[in-house]
Amino acid sequence: MRKIGTRRFQVADQETVNLQVTDTGAQTNFGVNYNVFGQTGAVTSGQPLPVLMDKARATTDSKMITGARVAELEVVCSFDSSAGGKYGVKLTGAPGGDPPFEESVEQFNAKLPTAVFYIFHIV
Repeated sequence: MRKIGTRRFQVADQETVNLQVTDTGAQTNFGVNYNVFGQTGAVTSGQPLPVLMDKARATTDSKMITGARVAELEVVCSFDSSAGGKYGVKLTGAPGGDPPFEESVEQFNAKLPTAVFYIFHIV
C-alpha cells in the first residue's frame, strides 16, 4: 500500500489491507461499520479487519493510474456521547509499502454518525 493522495492509496491486486479502529475520545459505545465491494459489517474495537483488494471486484476504472481499478472503503463512525467523540483509524498494507496510515475521525454534529471514504487504486 502506497499513499498517493488524501485518503487515496495504490495497492496491488490481491493485497490485504488491514483496517483497525479504536475509540480515543469521549466515553461512547463503540460503533463502527464498514462497506467495501458491496459487503458491510461491524468493526471490532482494536481488532484488525483484513480487506482483500480484489481488482476483479472493483467496479470503476482509475482516472489516476492507467489500468488500475478503484475500490472505496467506507468507514462509518457512530457516537452516543453528545460531544468529544473520536476514533483512531489505522490502515496497514503489505510489507514493503508505506508505513501505516493513521488519522482521527472526530465527532462533529451531536450524535450523528461520521462517514469517511478511503479510495484504493488496485493495480
